[in-house]
Amino acid sequence: MRWLLILCLSLVWMPVSAQQWAPVPHVQVEGQATLLLEADRVDLRATFTAEHRESRLALQDLERRVQEVQRRLRRQLPEGVRLEASQISIQPRHTRRQDQWVISGYVATREIRLLNLDVTEAGPWIEALVAAEPHQLGPFEYRSSLMSAQQHPALQAAIEDARAKAELMASSLGARLGAPLQLEEITSPQPAALMRAEVMMAADTLSNAPELDAGQLEAQARVRLVFELLP
Repeated sequence: MRWLLILCLSLVWMPVSAQQWAPVPHVQVEGQATLLLEADRVDLRATFTAEHRESRLALQDLERRVQEVQRRLRRQLPEGVRLEASQISIQPRHTRRQDQWVISGYVATREIRLLNLDVTEAGPWIEALVAAEPHQLGPFEYRSSLMSAQQHPALQAAIEDARAKAELMASSLGARLGAPLQLEEITSPQPAALMRAEVMMAADTLSNAPELDAGQLEAQARVRLVFELLP
């Protein structure tokens, strides 16, 4: 009679997707977790431009500048930090003359990125980028090193939350929790990187390196677990 009661209760509150486990006595629960993680890694971005009446000369001028900046940055690049440069883009600059828009020159643009810097060690690299006189510095992108491919603390916490709920429900029915029959991740625990635009400014306004304000990232995870119930 007791197992009949357990089966009846299980079938009443469980969705249709869990019916595949019947007639095995089981319990289905959802676990969720929200964690605040310190942002300890940062990606730095600096945009460089060059302008000339001829597109070819604008490209050449910009390429010389960017290559020199890359050489200086690579000399003492920390282990694990990547230096990348985007493709060069070029746009015509238009000027209005006698009620007509004409091409008066070309602007070449390229971005340099320093990826995966330790926030506490980023200051000198920001100063180096400022010294290179970029057209624009920022935005900066912050992440947490805990959210790597091997570590998912929010997901682990959500699984623990689901197991605790299942154990409570099983004990309230006078049963024991058996082996997990199914585990499903409902939402991903990977938080979006935090973008800060506090240093988006033109080169002629950059006098000192800005201070970093990393803050915290929010990681969320939800899982669905099905456990067997034992007498």
